[in-house]
Amino acid sequence: MTLTDEMLVCERCGVTFLWTIEDSRANEERNERPIHCMGCSTLLPASGRERGLVKWYSSSRRYGFISRADGPDLFAHRTRFEGVSRLQPGDLVEFSVEETDRGAAAVDLRLLSRRAQ
Repeated sequence: MTLTDEMLVCERCGVTFLWTIEDSRANEERNERPIHCMGCSTLLPASGRERGLVKWYSSSRRYGFISRADGPDLFAHRTRFEGVSRLQPGDLVEFSVEETDRGAAAVDLRLLSRRAQ
């Protein structure tokens, strides 16, 4: 198989980007072309994860709610956070969604950026 540089189109933003021979060789194990440009790949959450904004958080009660682009707000409890002790309204977070006996909840929650002060 002869490798050549290819022009690909991002499925998210429609930008045309270059998939080089070096990129192909670096990803030889997976043997798949990317579907997103570098910008979208960096900005999008990993597969199976979502991003949202902290809507409300109580430090004393150790829980709050996350607003997300698609779907209802999610409950988030401090015991399901990774590497963050408290949240503030407006913080950008990334998380997975898990169904609990009380409904959907944000789990494996990570802080991406603090709200601008």
